[in-house]
Amino acid sequence: MADGRWQTADGRWQTADGRHGPSLRSGPGKARLRPSFTKASEDKARLLRTSTLNEEPGITYLTYMFNIIKQSLQKIMPSISEEEMVFFISKLEQRTIAKHDYFVKEGQVAHEMAVVTNGAFRMYFTYQEREQTGHFMFEGQWLGDYESFLTQKPAMNNVEALEDSEIFCLSYDNMQALYRLGAHYERFGRLIAEYVYLVAMNSYKSLLLKTAEERYIELLDTQPNVLERLPQHYIASYLGIQAPSLSRIRNKLAQKR
Repeated sequence: MADGRWQTADGRWQTADGRHGPSLRSGPGKARLRPSFTKASEDKARLLRTSTLNEEPGITYLTYMFNIIKQSLQKIMPSISEEEMVFFISKLEQRTIAKHDYFVKEGQVAHEMAVVTNGAFRMYFTYQEREQTGHFMFEGQWLGDYESFLTQKPAMNNVEALEDSEIFCLSYDNMQALYRLGAHYERFGRLIAEYVYLVAMNSYKSLLLKTAEERYIELLDTQPNVLERLPQHYIASYLGIQAPSLSRIRNKLAQKR
């Protein structure tokens, strides 16, 4: 993962060491469109690596995006070459999603999967009027509803933005176009879809087999910044408990330290 994350409250970004970059907004409440990967070429690859922001020489918005997507792809597909990666990224489409808007909504067909370059999401379903959060997704993680995307049938889950977020999407049509290029690209699409599926299934399996305290400890181990970024009621929903029970778990663990 890159060593910083984008802050969207005022349209500026901030790295982990506290540096700030230029505003990404063109006016009050309006996000300026950023460059999107629209074609695979050596010029595009060069642009991704060398573009600089005026206020922070050497730190680029395009490089930041490229590095997050690159590392997410290398995690899933270690053998991917630089050329293949740039071509694959050229098929992704940039989108911003406002806090509490949905990437996937229950009852609707999921036409895309996406990698998060800035922001936070949760996947959840509703059972007997109660929301059960399956897992959270942050920068560098892929999201979507695998079953709906694969079958092009209505989704059973919701994928909601918990912060103002930015994602790069792989559409179903673009994935099918990649498949037609040969088995190598078909494998790429399949591995990404399987990754999204396995993350969701492992989370739901954990909900069935582990205690709330065990899941809480596991969450802190795998996503240590979750407490700083998300309200407690979302974390309680992930653990399958109410907020007061989460407070008791936190107090209990604090006393053990």
